[in-house]
Amino acid sequence: SAGDTVEVRPGSYAADAEVLVARQVTVQSSDGPETTIITGSGSHRCLRVTSPALLRGFTLTNGLLAAGNGAGLLIEGGATVQQCRITGNATFDYGGGVFFAGPGMLEDSMVIGNRATNDQGGGVYGRAGVTLRSCLIVSNRSNEGGGVMLYQGGRVENCTIAANESVSFPGGGLRFFQGGGEVVNSIVYDNTAPAPANLGYYSSDGVVTF
Repeated sequence: SAGDTVEVRPGSYAADAEVLVARQVTVQSSDGPETTIITGSGSHRCLRVTSPALLRGFTLTNGLLAAGNGAGLLIEGGATVQQCRITGNATFDYGGGVFFAGPGMLEDSMVIGNRATNDQGGGVYGRAGVTLRSCLIVSNRSNEGGGVMLYQGGRVENCTIAANESVSFPGGGLRFFQGGGEVVNSIVYDNTAPAPANLGYYSSDGVVTF
């Protein structure tokens, strides 16, 4: 029920469909992401959260979507995600690693080697005020916003965003689209895209502050 803590023991968990967290609970591994793995088995999304839950200490890998958003992780309820490794996931659409449908937070996590082959946010796609804090976001790829795509605002704090690629638009590391945002004490470096390679910005309103 709401407010409970669910502790998950070490193991590699491969369900037949996405794992769903639909209540306002804390779901955490007992031993951390190195030994607690949720896999999409190369056939579906790893995990979907539809509540303001707290998710802590998992590896989410091998999620694959022919269509849809967030192959590794789909956040629809304002959740906070901490100490996770999101790696090796791919979708045709938005958010190869993580897709935030609205406000939420990704903290102390690694997002590595994910792809959004046709659209935006190879590593992370965030909408309407997502916060990324103390994250490592590297070697992701998409058509636009290779590492991170933030739509209608967002905040990047104490993050390293490097070696990502945007195929068709500026901002291989980080791209803001509408609404402005903030970048605080972060490294955005050695990304690849049509110039500018590291940071891209498109908006008819709002300001990006550094």
